[in-house]
Amino acid sequence: MKVFFFGCSGLLSLACSTFVALTSINLSEQNHNALHIKETATARISSADTSEAGTVQSTALESPANDLQQADLVGDHIWSVDPVPSKVEDGVPLLKLQANRQVLASLNLGQVLQLKVPGLSKALQAELFSTHNQRNNMQVWSGRLLNSQPGESILVTKGSHETYITISTKKAVYSVRINNETGYGTMVNETQALNDLVDRSKDKTTSDSTQFAQTD
Repeated sequence: MKVFFFGCSGLLSLACSTFVALTSINLSEQNHNALHIKETATARISSADTSEAGTVQSTALESPANDLQQADLVGDHIWSVDPVPSKVEDGVPLLKLQANRQVLASLNLGQVLQLKVPGLSKALQAELFSTHNQRNNMQVWSGRLLNSQPGESILVTKGSHETYITISTKKAVYSVRINNETGYGTMVNETQALNDLVDRSKDKTTSDSTQFAQTD
């Protein structure tokens, strides 16, 4: 009986030791898993905060530029212009453009037009303030350039087939001719064309004088 009692005590002691050891291992694994989950969650939160901060910083950096662009975009876009001359007619470079036919067809008093002109630092804004009809069903609109100087203006002459627009600025005078059906048109810097014509005339006069002198 004594032997059996001591044997049972030994087995019970061994079982208790095993249970305690297994419980310790399980608690250790649970603590490790909890620590891993906590570290993973912390890393994700940190990454999300960094990403959000980067987005906010990027938005903050881009916002002023966007605000400035929006500030410039005032009025109805009347055309888009190719800044590179497409061809030369009588020594005058022509710029191709594509007009917005819907805008041309719905001109009205008080309307603001946005005019993109190559060579100028920003688009012009013109407000139409008067209109009248001429012969042959020609409608004429007069306007002023916003934030402009005295003498700067726009004149729109709209016929049944074509529309002619003259833009007068301190820098130059621009003339535009548009086909009402297709919206295709051309732009000419009249001031530059006149200066080029004067220069060619001077060069020709100088050349003729030189040849005449050599002949004598």
